[in-house]
Amino acid sequence: MEHKKINGQYYYYYSLWEWRNGKCRRVWQKYLGKLQDLAKAAQGGPDPAYAEVFEFGPPIALWLESQRQGIAETIDRLCPKRIQGLTIGEYITLAAVNRAIRPVSKRGIWEWFAGTSLRRCLPTVQEGMFSSQRFWDHMDSVSTKQAGDAWAEIIGGIVSHEGVDLSRVSYEGTNFYTFINTLR
Repeated sequence: MEHKKINGQYYYYYSLWEWRNGKCRRVWQKYLGKLQDLAKAAQGGPDPAYAEVFEFGPPIALWLESQRQGIAETIDRLCPKRIQGLTIGEYITLAAVNRAIRPVSKRGIWEWFAGTSLRRCLPTVQEGMFSSQRFWDHMDSVSTKQAGDAWAEIIGGIVSHEGVDLSRVSYEGTNFYTFINTLR
């Protein structure tokens, strides 16, 4: 929490600071009010006019794990694009996080994203960046070879990093459902 003095009055803010390009920068800020407003709220003052509720745990856990594994960086290295907006790796990672938690269509991904704490991780993201057209523009630039190379490198990296013993993993594909039209 920090405060600012304006015309002799202190105003309090909740802020998130990060190092960017070797400098400490504020990346997110929320106005809390004056000291007397905070004291009144702590004493059980009037109910707030509204509240912002964010989905916190699963989106942040999956996002941080994807960063730890270097998923977006791997995709961006193998599928480069101009430096503007979200990278291809960020689009794919956010889509994967969404699919793991509460899948929505490409048209609904902004509404989902805006209701999660991922906005703190990606404070520069704006609604227009999540249009279905922007998503498909990025996905259309990824070739089949690039997608295969990225998949292989990501899986290989995770298996190596996490020490997965593949001698104990098997795939049995004979128990699957099929539809056979016997009425012909």
